[in-house]
Formats: sequence, structure tokens, C-alpha cells
Amino acid sequence: MYYTRNGAFEFDADGNYVLPGSGHFVQGWTAKDGVIDTATATGDIKIALGKELSMNENLLITGISIAVNEPVSATREGFLITNVPMDGKTWRFKDDVPLGATSAVIEDENGNTETVLFSPAATYELPKGLDIGSQPSVLTKGSVTPQYPLTISIGDKQYTAISMDKDRPANVNWVLKPGGATAGSNTITVTDGTNDITYTLDSPLEESIGQMQVTTADASAENPVVLTFSDGTTAVKTNGTYEVGEEVTVEVDSDATLQDIQIDSSGVITGIYTNGVRRPEAQVAVAHFNNSAGLVKTGTSLYQESDNSGISTITKVGEFGTVITPGALEMSNVDVANEFAEMIITQRGFQSNAKIITVGDEMIETAVNMKR
Repeated sequence: MYYTRNGAFEFDADGNYVLPGSGHFVQGWTAKDGVIDTATATGDIKIALGKELSMNENLLITGISIAVNEPVSATREGFLITNVPMDGKTWRFKDDVPLGATSAVIEDENGNTETVLFSPAATYELPKGLDIGSQPSVLTKGSVTPQYPLTISIGDKQYTAISMDKDRPANVNWVLKPGGATAGSNTITVTDGTNDITYTLDSPLEESIGQMQVTTADASAENPVVLTFSDGTTAVKTNGTYEVGEEVTVEVDSDATLQDIQIDSSGVITGIYTNGVRRPEAQVAVAHFNNSAGLVKTGTSLYQESDNSGISTITKVGEFGTVITPGALEMSNVDVANEFAEMIITQRGFQSNAKIITVGDEMIETAVNMKR
């Protein structure tokens, strides 16, 4: 049994959840008919894409939600451009201005150049040839970073986006895409009816956005409803009338197969089937030690318990203050400056030793020549 902080797990060809490279199996609790029992013993997690969805019948509707097209706006702090010549000429940027630039060269139609200053640093990427008095018409995806985030406003709440996957044109009405902001996810997806943009947030959402909970609903293709059943599964319906507390017979397409999975901040792996059904498949387990510093390192980010670390307590995410951040990468805890200094010292020491050997060789050669 090994323990690791490396969360870059993958599914192998057989559907086993493993640590890439070593092939060690990741353990947790596997769901039975969509229900996860964390009181049972842990085991290897195996979820094979393409597996068929088992039939469920006579399930109670415990929740009904309908999508709400919430308007979404994105803003960020602007900047001032100073030192612009006041001569009535049309000045344009001579080169592309990168994000965070503090100055740029502009030129007029005669090729004369001047240097303008930004206060504070440029928070937008400015393309070559843009009129100095114009605003950029497109916010490029490369100009959204943790240092230069966007403020995403949905209703009366605001969120901080640190990246986006596509360029965002100006003067376009964006609304929240149905299902585009779910609890535990660190992304928000918006749409203009044709194109989608996904923003990555600085922290996972605490609750789903754009979903209104109702007790009864009429489903249609234009206004689908999401049903939550007593076994924890969900389904999207585009026809029929539904009511919370109603027991229904859920007829599952026998050809429905698992096509994708999602992992939330609680470590629950949700399966997404070809007929739209979403069902919990497994949950990753975490281990707690009274003295984690006492674990024995075995290489490749793996550890084993020792008498000094104490016996592990296997539990689910949330206990002992544990948190999982899906899709995130933990920064290295190596002191880069110190490592560079050590490398320079080692390099100088090697050069010094090499010089000593060279001098010694020259002295011996001189002695030999004197003997002759």
C-alpha cells in the first residue's frame, strides 16, 4: 500500500484508475447502482468507458431544476495611455503590445515615431496598427492570467476568472450556458447562441449557478428540465410533466453507454452516458496521518507508512479539512533561487578542480622535460 500527493491520475486501457508510469491502482469506493457507500472497505477504482448503463425502475424524483439564462458580463481594470502627441495626427501602434507592457512605440502616417506610457501596465493585448484612440475589439484568451484576471458578473454575484479558452469579441450578448456552472467545478461556460467560451476560475464554485429549483415542471426541447432521482442519478428530460415526490419508471435506453467522466472537489467520479444520464461511479479515498512527516519515501512521489507516521485513517474528502481541486496543478515547493545558487557553487567547484588537475599536469610535464 502506497500513498501519494501526486493527483495526476489516468484511466488505463482496461478502465483502471492508475498513477501513470508506475501503473499503481488508485483506491476508493465504487458505486453500486449510482450509490456510494463510504462505510465499506476501499478497493481499486475501475470505470471502463463504453460500459452499458444498468436499468433503473420506480425511482422517486427528489429534485427538479430548470435552466435560467443568466446574462454574463466580463470586466477588468483599464489603463491610461500618456505622452500621446497632441498634433491632430492619427497615431497607431507600431508593433503588437503585449499584456503587462509599460510603454509602446507609436507611429503616424509619415513614419514618425513616439513612445507612449501606460499607467498602470497594459491590461489588454493591443494589436499592431490599432489607432491609439481606439479600444481593442477582441479580448484575446492570452490576455487573461492570474495576474490580470477578469471579473465575471452573473446576477448580483461576481467571480474571478484567471483564463479563458477562446477570444472574446466585444459587443456580444453572452448568457450562462445551461449546466455551464455546477457546484464543485472551477469553470463557467457562456454562450451567445452559437459560440461558447469557458472561463477558468480561481476557486471552485460553492453552488450551481443558472439553475432554479422547482417542485413541478413541464419539459420541452426549448426548456429541458434536470431530474434528480432517489438513487443520486440525474437525467435531462425534454418532454413530459414532472413533480417532486413522484415515483416514476425510468426507462433507460439499452444502448446507453458511458462516454465521459467528471471529477468534482469531493473526489466523486461522475459518469456521463450517451443518453444524458449522469451517475456517480466512484469516489477517491484520502488518507490522514497523525505525523505525515514520518512517512517513508519510496521514490516517484510515493510514500509508505512507518511507526513514526502512525497508521493511516482512510476517509473521504472533507474530513480533517482535506480538499481536492480538480484540473489544478500544485506548484513545486523547491526553492528555485537556492537551487540555482547551489548549481553555480557546484559548477565553480568543478572548474576549480579541473584547473588544479591542469596545473598539476603542466608541472609534471615540465619536470619530465627538465630531466631530459
